[in-house]
Amino acid sequence: GDAVGLSIIGGGPTDRPPRRGRAQRREILNQIDCATPQGTGSLIAAIDRALLRSARTGLFIVVSDFLSEDSESLHPAFRRIHSRGHDLFAIHIVSRHELDLAEIGPTRYIDPESGDAVETLPEEVRDEYRRQLDAHIKDVSSVCRALGFDHLMVVAEEGPGFAFGRFLSARRRFRRS
Repeated sequence: GDAVGLSIIGGGPTDRPPRRGRAQRREILNQIDCATPQGTGSLIAAIDRALLRSARTGLFIVVSDFLSEDSESLHPAFRRIHSRGHDLFAIHIVSRHELDLAEIGPTRYIDPESGDAVETLPEEVRDEYRRQLDAHIKDVSSVCRALGFDHLMVVAEEGPGFAFGRFLSARRRFRRS
């Protein structure tokens, strides 16, 4: 099989160099399942670091909420991946709480990356919030589709490792047909 590597950003970058074998794939799936959001990190910088280490073409799998980067900065980074002959699979993580924005009375929302807080009633901001979240998801998906890349939105509570496994199974079936 192909060599597989991993880079995790946020709370300091963690890199696992590409290697072949089932043990490597299992370890990477385990690291993805165990990864927790921590602090901030630059997705663009991580992509550029990975491109520097990639001597051969391959598949980039990006697991992110894509909130720290706007589509104007994502597009050039994804284009660099494409121009070097790589493929990309974007696993877009969204929390169920972000999708639902439940009516629970006055609520204090804390940005997990910046620590900034705002207090509001969900029903007062729900429509505008939902519009902005939908636009964000559509922007990331559009950037991926424009370059022929796969994009899958995953509810965080379901786990990105599950989505990654589904994706690899689908690619295997596609290659056999």
